[in-house]
Formats: sequence, structure tokens, C-alpha cells
Amino acid sequence: MKNLKFLKLSLAILAAGLLVFLGFSKIKFESPLVQLIERPSSFLFSRISSLSSFLGELSKIHNLTGENVSLREENVRLLSRIAFQLQLEEENKFLREALSLPILSNYKAVDAGTFNVNFNPEGHRLLINKGLADGIKRDSSVISSAGVLVGRVLEVFDSYSVVGAVTDFDFKATIRILETNVSGIARGGLQEGIFIDFVSQADEIRQGDMVVTDGNDLSPAGLIIGKVSHINVDDGNVFKKVRVKPMISSIDISKVIVLMK
Repeated sequence: MKNLKFLKLSLAILAAGLLVFLGFSKIKFESPLVQLIERPSSFLFSRISSLSSFLGELSKIHNLTGENVSLREENVRLLSRIAFQLQLEEENKFLREALSLPILSNYKAVDAGTFNVNFNPEGHRLLINKGLADGIKRDSSVISSAGVLVGRVLEVFDSYSVVGAVTDFDFKATIRILETNVSGIARGGLQEGIFIDFVSQADEIRQGDMVVTDGNDLSPAGLIIGKVSHINVDDGNVFKKVRVKPMISSIDISKVIVLMK
């Protein structure tokens, strides 16, 4: 009996000592059941944590996307304002140049924008955004704000008109050479420019001379047509062959003025 009590006491002391030892040594023993429960819990917790981080990143991306959209919209608004300001400046410049032309005092002037400029082997035509509703008439002269003859109105519709350029085959105008006062008739030659007919071999004319309208036909006097670029003198012919480089090839014709009596 005493031996049994002693054995129990020894086992109790041994167990207590083992617990103290495990506590100091920080050795952790877990049962298979505890591990079985903790492993899925740890896995689930890690996945939830990852999902939370992913959702957080998505929220950041969404916020950045919204900020980018706002910046793009602001850029578009700024570009629109700049474009509007530039358009106003161009219109003011155009009007200032046009108002300085003495010829406008004798004509009704309608400013117009050009579009569908079509210079091809069949003809040199362009459209303007003014028509019958604006009082545009056929055969009216179309000029630039600097006084360059662009062409003449060929057809008029309700809201637009067709203009034949000075280089079009259908264009003809009486002209004079500004430097020598020699007269002739200018006619369109498409891609070759403009030709001047009826300049005699005796008439004085040089390359670089300015060609202007003389006012003896549908066009007002003093409109610039171009400069003499080539002269062919042939004693076997009565007239010289004169070619002119049209001034419209070196100016902006996006805006024009229609002259009407």
C-alpha cells in the first residue's frame, strides 16, 4: 500500500517537473486534432487577407482611373478654349486685312469659309459656305483678305456655292502687267498655272512682273492674279507665250470674301 502511494507521488512529481520543463523550453506539442482545426483556419485567414488586399488595390485603381478621366476632360476643355481663342484671332486678323482694301467701298462684301477644295485634272473648284440665303450671286468675284483674286462663283445653292479658281479651265479675265501696263487675257491652265493670251512680240514683259485685273470685265480692277513665271518668244508667232504663277498657290484660302455689286 505504501509502495502504491509512493508510486503515485513520484508520478505526480515527475509530471509537474515535465510541465515546468516544457514551459521553460517553450516546446509546443499539439495534438493532431488541434493541427487539423488550425490548418484550414490559417489557410482561410490568409486567403481572406489576400482578398482584402486585392480589393484595396482595385479601389486604388478605380480612384486613379477616375482622376485620369477628370484630367482628360479638363485637357479637352482647355484645348477647346485655346482653339476658340485662336479662331477669334484668325477672324480678327482676316477682318483687319479685308477692311484695309479700298475696293470694298464699292462692293457688298460677304466673308465665307471654303471647304472641299478639289484641284484635279478635270477642273479646279472649291466650295464656300455661303449661298442664296446670304445673297451670293453667280459670276461674283471671290478674293482673299489681301486682295488676291481666288476665282469666280459658278453655281449658287441655298446654303453653299461652287467657285471656279483662277487656274480652272473656265476662268478668263482681262488683265494688265502692273510694271509696264501691257494688257492681255488671263486663262486658267490647271496644274500649269495661268496663261496670258494676246501679248504681242513687241510688248515689254519680264519674269517676275505682277499681273492684276484691269476691271474691264466681271472682276474689279487691281486684284492680284500672280507673277509672270515664263516667257516664250517666237518670232514666227504674233503673240508671246506667257505663263503666270498664280498667287493663290502661296496664300491661305480657307477664308475668302465674295464681292457683289
